[in-house]
Amino acid sequence: KQEIIAALAGPLAGLLLVIFMKYIPTISLFAFVQTACNIMPVYPMDGGRILLGALRLLFSQKHCRILYKGISSLIFTATLAIGVYVSLFCLGKPLVMLVLLFLAIRIKSSCKQSLQEIQ
Repeated sequence: KQEIIAALAGPLAGLLLVIFMKYIPTISLFAFVQTACNIMPVYPMDGGRILLGALRLLFSQKHCRILYKGISSLIFTATLAIGVYVSLFCLGKPLVMLVLLFLAIRIKSSCKQSLQEIQ
């Protein structure tokens, strides 16, 4: 329960920054994107810690790990697919797609290491 509350501090601080910086659009946009990424339910992010804490309250350790891995993989895949679509069809920049794929490989390996730590 305490982990959930501690993990909520990051996204809430980001939202407060968005609200207070609404008069400076560049900073506000950056704060919004950073908060949106931070709240994603992938383990190293605060959203992942919140999801993991909630699952631990509701399920056994074995079921928690299975559910968490499935949810994180689904969100990760959807985010990657949206990024590739936007980079290719909206921006028309294949180089952006290559950078996204490189980041995806790096994030996926980081998630695997984090899931091993959860056990």
